[in-house]
Amino acid sequence: MESAHSGTRKPTNRLSKLLSASWLVLLGEGSYALYLFHFLFNDWTMDRFGAGHGLIPAVWKLAIVIPASVLIHVYVERPGRKIILQWWNRRSASKATA
Repeated sequence: MESAHSGTRKPTNRLSKLLSASWLVLLGEGSYALYLFHFLFNDWTMDRFGAGHGLIPAVWKLAIVIPASVLIHVYVERPGRKIILQWWNRRSASKATA
C-alpha cells in the first residue's frame, strides 16, 4: 500500500487536499522528533531558565521546539534512515550472493 505522502496518490476530497499540504506532511513526519526532543527541551528550559508552566512559556517553547524538531527530522533522521537503509540493502545483497 502506498503512503499518502509518497506523491503517487492524489487527494480526492477537500480534507485530504488540506492534509496533504507539503508543510503539514513535513510537520507530521517531524512529529516523532518532536515527541523525543520536547522532553529534553522542556527539562533543559526548566533547569536553565526556570521557564515554568502557563500559556506564555508554552507558546515560547512551542515556537522553538517545533522548528527544531523539523530540523532534527530533516538533517538527522532522514539522513540516518538513508544510511541505515543503504547498509541494510548491502547486507541483504551480500547474504543473497553468499
